[in-house]
Amino acid sequence: MSQILTKRLLLRTLNMEDLDDCFMASMKPSAGWKPHGTKEETRHLLEAVYIGKENIWGIVLRDSDQLVGSIGLVRDHKREYDRVRSIGYAINEDCWGRGYMTEAVQAVLSYGFEQKRLAMVSAYAYPWNIGSRRVLEKCGFQYEGTLKLAAKLYDGSIYDNDCFAITREQWVDWVIENR
Repeated sequence: MSQILTKRLLLRTLNMEDLDDCFMASMKPSAGWKPHGTKEETRHLLEAVYIGKENIWGIVLRDSDQLVGSIGLVRDHKREYDRVRSIGYAINEDCWGRGYMTEAVQAVLSYGFEQKRLAMVSAYAYPWNIGSRRVLEKCGFQYEGTLKLAAKLYDGSIYDNDCFAITREQWVDWVIENR
């Protein structure tokens, strides 16, 4: 699986050696994920969602080799076109506001459009997640609308999804304007 280097980050595959870091990160509820009660829950999540999966990376700070989050391009279950992927990400609260996620999203978009030849990348955010919305807007995503009653969280609560997307053509224009 591929690694992606940016100025400050290494995006690399996750493995079982990341269990402790992932468990500690899971203790704070974020983006609708249920905090893990045990390392076994974290182990199961790593095996089911992250390890060995294509186009899913851990976000590592290059200067400290610290794993601080994850990012990936996955099938968009709300769209049928096979050249569309949905980007999803999470980062430790200690790293919020430092531009790491914007840097990671830009790198993954570049990978998706240049190497995977995607036609579009979508993203979904809860309406209350202003930080995620800002990341998407900084990276050129366009707001498409709100999908009502779209997500059911671990505690049974139901939320809308704010829908965003960027096409390959929009991304090329964004790169030209921002570099």
